[in-house]
Amino acid sequence: MSLPEPNSPWPPKQFAAEYAVMRVDDAWYSGDRKRLAQVYARDQLRPDGRRRLWGRRPPAPGQRDERLHIPLAADIANTSASLLFSEPPVFTVEDSATQTRLDELTEAGGVANTLLEAAEVAAALGGVFLRVTWDASLAARPLLTAVHADSALPEFRFGILSAVTFWHELPSDSATVWRHLERHEPGRILHGLYQGDADRLGVRVPLVEHPDVAGLADSLGEQGDAIETGLPDALTAAYVPNMRPNRAHRGSPLGRSDYQGAHDQFDALDIVWSSWMRDIRLARARLIVPDGYLRSNGPGQGASFDTDRKSGRRSTSRRPRPGRGSPCRSSLSGWPSISRPPRPSCARPYRAPGTARRVSGSAMQLPLPQPR
Repeated sequence: MSLPEPNSPWPPKQFAAEYAVMRVDDAWYSGDRKRLAQVYARDQLRPDGRRRLWGRRPPAPGQRDERLHIPLAADIANTSASLLFSEPPVFTVEDSATQTRLDELTEAGGVANTLLEAAEVAAALGGVFLRVTWDASLAARPLLTAVHADSALPEFRFGILSAVTFWHELPSDSATVWRHLERHEPGRILHGLYQGDADRLGVRVPLVEHPDVAGLADSLGEQGDAIETGLPDALTAAYVPNMRPNRAHRGSPLGRSDYQGAHDQFDALDIVWSSWMRDIRLARARLIVPDGYLRSNGPGQGASFDTDRKSGRRSTSRRPRPGRGSPCRSSLSGWPSISRPPRPSCARPYRAPGTARRVSGSAMQLPLPQPR
């Protein structure tokens, strides 16, 4: 096998389905609202027929974009990695000299941080590649790096990685797309530089044509495109799946993401959050505060905020405390700044939210309108 043929479609068709799913997972993982809008520009409806929040048309120039995003997907990936590597891994061998050298390599190379990064990416995209490479001008040791699954073209035999081609786009000041392909095979690593466009790999050109990869030309062997690793039976890359099986692509050796089947739930959560913040801003919400939240006087001090639709103001009413004849009343002005506390007219001093010693009652409730 060798590098892909020039002018071939990019990415290859056999990886189109997996790449499409990873593109959606990556958009949720990044939390970028523009990227989410681009992903759902052509897939605007959920299976239940409702329009997705990020499939709606963006507002006109000068208008407020009220769509908000909760970074739940990123938190899921971060939590998954933190649980997997809650403690740095320990690598041990029997030989003491080898153990000393191994400890030096893992400490200098920051292997624990690399594995933590790889675990988070694997949780989001379904898997990650670990690659061993080297650069004597940077460090006199091998380098362990994590390569994201949407930048690799793997080849499996019986579920075992037999070869993989990593690729990434190089900087360009024109419409031309420069791609560097790095193929790992047992015993060697092939390098290729291609000049094409967004949909085509383009023609292959010498590595010296682009300054970012020109330094690799001096390391190539007699054939002019490969670096011999000296390990004819070993591959300098490995694939680590997040979990299997891949339910969306049964039989695929690739792992599945923690987000598989949860994209619509993420979108629905963003709809709820956006609607909530919009109604709070427009003073259309009714907020029920848990007992004792605004004051730490024990149970029985729940308060409800009602909106006067005519004036747009809110009033706060409280139930009378035992032993007192009149309730403690206060009002809020300057809505929608919900961070401003009400000014109570009672004798007891005000205690800021979050400092109460005791909180009882039901959780905060807020009726939300149906998404348009």
